[in-house]
Formats: sequence, structure tokens, C-alpha cells
Amino acid sequence: METLGRNSRRDSNTVPLWHRYALTITEAAKVFGIGEKQIRHMIQEPGCSYVMYVGRKALIKREPFEEFLKTVVYL
Repeated sequence: METLGRNSRRDSNTVPLWHRYALTITEAAKVFGIGEKQIRHMIQEPGCSYVMYVGRKALIKREPFEEFLKTVVYL
């Protein structure tokens, strides 16, 4: 019988990043190629519509963030 480590656990309920409604800052940084520090700075802007909080944890709403990125020239 094969034992799997904690990080290599097979989980059939894992949703691929491109199907998730919201991403952690780390996940968003990897998916969109933007630094975590830059994303943290961006979500502090007034009127930021692509962030939501679960307790103190900031999550990036994937589709609204994609739409925002389509409109900007510089970050």
C-alpha cells in the first residue's frame, strides 16, 4: 500500500485554479504573473471590487480581477 505525504495527497474534490471563484493572493500571483506585494498594494485601493475577505484572509475574485487587468496599462 502506497502512503502519500501531506502535500501529495490525492483529492478528487480539488477545483482547478481556472475554475475557482476566488484565489488566495499567492494563487493569484502565480496565475496572473503579478507579485504578491503588488497585489496586496492593489487591494488596498479604495473601490477595489475584486477583493473579498473571509475573516482577515483576503481572496481575489478571479473573473473581476481578470476584467480589471484587461483595462489597465500599468500596475
